[in-house]
Amino acid sequence: MSHIFLPDKFLQQLETTFSSSLPEIQNILCFQDELIEISDWGLKSFLLALQENHLLAYANKLYHVDEIIEKLSVLPIYHKLLNTLLARLVDKGLLNMPNQQVYALTLQATEITKQSISKENSMLARHLGLAAHIQLLEATLENYLPILAGKEIFLSILFPKGSFEVVNKIYQDNPAADFYNKLTAIIIRDFLTYTWSKKNKTPLNVLEVGAGIGSTTAQALPLLKPLAINEYHYTDISAAFLAYGIEKFSNEYDFLLFSKFNINQPAQDQKFGRESYDAIFATNAIHNACNLNETIMELYSMLRPGGVLVLNEGIIRSDYSTIVYGLSSNWWSFTDDNLRIKNSPLLSTALWKNLLAMAPFNKIFSLNEILFPGIKMDQDIIVAIK
Repeated sequence: MSHIFLPDKFLQQLETTFSSSLPEIQNILCFQDELIEISDWGLKSFLLALQENHLLAYANKLYHVDEIIEKLSVLPIYHKLLNTLLARLVDKGLLNMPNQQVYALTLQATEITKQSISKENSMLARHLGLAAHIQLLEATLENYLPILAGKEIFLSILFPKGSFEVVNKIYQDNPAADFYNKLTAIIIRDFLTYTWSKKNKTPLNVLEVGAGIGSTTAQALPLLKPLAINEYHYTDISAAFLAYGIEKFSNEYDFLLFSKFNINQPAQDQKFGRESYDAIFATNAIHNACNLNETIMELYSMLRPGGVLVLNEGIIRSDYSTIVYGLSSNWWSFTDDNLRIKNSPLLSTALWKNLLAMAPFNKIFSLNEILFPGIKMDQDIIVAIK
């Protein structure tokens, strides 16, 4: 471990903390497999919805994507989503693509019926830990084609009657999110403890980007409270999420600040100073940048020399995320396709490390590569030091 920038004591502490986490890892791997099963059902349900609209209803009858777009009145912002879903149906053997952007139903797909979809759906109920995921997927699919046509609004599905309940359960009550949120918080705490001692205990500034409903915040704040935190800046682009964070956390932590922050705009224009933070971190947020190079350079400029950037990010294209979150207005807003996983706004661990190296951060590493080598995880934490 000598090649890692942090002291051996820190790495030993991490390894000790998570050496007994094999049951948690097994739970996460099981969760990932179950999510694939749920996603496969979602793709079949989407195909059935197309068939009910007299599209891709017969084996070997050809349909150009433009015909599908016109028939469904798909909004331009969802063209990438539609093409991605059709490509995934090809990957699953449910569609053929004999020519570019031309699709046909396979014989295998003719077995998909309302009855088969209903039967599969009833079997999904055994995945008790993914009840919230199934609930959101079902609600989304019921309104899918109207959303694509702009007749329904996805946010009304994601936040029914303005409630955060479904999102809370998805982001907080699942083994993968819980585990990586906790690990992110521990990394921030231990790095800042190390930094604090090296800076003669100068007060520390922390910035959380895209805090959302505070899933990682809830793990980080209790760990940071004993430290000399001058400012912990809880930021998000959404006023609703900021209001939620204020209500949830402000009474207990007097070092908290709450501000709107748009990762697609210059930080200084939003009154965030250069070299102002000892630690910046984000959970499932930075991939939403339209231009990752520009956003990473902005975050780099906001860090003090020796500061840390911690990115807790999905690193595998997920059919579940594509089907559901692909309906979000910012999911397909990126302009740097060459930096992303194909048909996704996400980046693999290798792509993140290459991107951060261009910033240029001094030291970069992946927690998966250190703690869980050889295990295929859908999430990773990328740490970079200025």
